[in-house]
Amino acid sequence: MAVYTADAVAVLWYLVDALPPGADRVFAEAEAGETVLQGPATAVAEVLYSVSRDKNVRGVPLEGTPEDARQTLVEEGPLTSSSA
Repeated sequence: MAVYTADAVAVLWYLVDALPPGADRVFAEAEAGETVLQGPATAVAEVLYSVSRDKNVRGVPLEGTPEDARQTLVEEGPLTSSSA
């Protein structure tokens, strides 16, 4: 099984559905359990901080709470993180 590492920018773009095709494919494979997508603790922390500050990503406002984002990414979504 292939293993990839996502940085904060990729994860933020994932949250607003703005990934380029290649990255979107990797995230979709991770969602389907076909590949592993690691989210380093610093990247996850940066994403959660951005969500807490209601940042805009590619012109799209991030909505929800940091806990909502963590749950979407780690518990229900594509990321594997040992610290989340």
